[in-house]
Amino acid sequence: MKGYFLVEEIMRFPKIIKRIKNFHEYFFARFNLTKKKLVMLKMRNGLNYILRAKTVDVFLFTEVALENTYLLESIEFPENATIIDLGAHIGFFSVHASNKAKKIFAFEPVPENFELLKKNIELNKLENKIIPFNLALSDKTGKEKIFLTKNHSGGHSIYGCEKKDAQNEFISQFITSKGFSEKNFVEVNSITLNEVFKKNEINHCDLLKLDIEGAEYNVFYGLPDSCFNKIQRITMECHDIDKQKNNMVSLIDFLKSKGFKVTAKTAILFAER
Repeated sequence: MKGYFLVEEIMRFPKIIKRIKNFHEYFFARFNLTKKKLVMLKMRNGLNYILRAKTVDVFLFTEVALENTYLLESIEFPENATIIDLGAHIGFFSVHASNKAKKIFAFEPVPENFELLKKNIELNKLENKIIPFNLALSDKTGKEKIFLTKNHSGGHSIYGCEKKDAQNEFISQFITSKGFSEKNFVEVNSITLNEVFKKNEINHCDLLKLDIEGAEYNVFYGLPDSCFNKIQRITMECHDIDKQKNNMVSLIDFLKSKGFKVTAKTAILFAER
């Protein structure tokens, strides 16, 4: 398995060198060869990214900024495009998308991630384009417990302990794979997607991006049609939580019922009107 990932990284070398000015910093971070806590990657397109060394940040950066995981580079946007980024983490997607949109609303609930999100916005002088919110997206306004993983800064989730179905059979591989502890969580303020549209006077969303570790079902299943009608495209990482309705198959059927054409590849779902 290690050999496979090494080959994959070697095949990525030309892209890394072509896109990153100080590509040596990427390799030092990727292979845990740096003593720095924070690494700055300077892109040839003028954007810069701060990330934490010896964490999964470098892998998440690779997915978003190098591998086009969310299909951002395949979309043609109007000049006044609006993007909503749910689960903004430390800003890789929002900053990467800044050349595509007039306004980006970025939501990240975990304080440590949120502080780096703000730094990446400031670093790129995007304060007038990217608006950060230290909020979780949910099916209600109030409070949410976000359980923290020990080794995955992008894997924090509302699902932090074992969940059982009606027959008390534990079925979620997602929950057991992240190393959660019931005692390791932060309590954060939450908001619904409908309120995001209302409070920010968003009448049209050209792209809604989500990577919120299972909370996508809470966000979507209670969303009114009036809000869905404002969304042109959705790109997201989908997490199977249970066998009832909190899984990719059920979500695809649900989005189709709302008028979207849906495609899926591995855990990435793309929906478009």
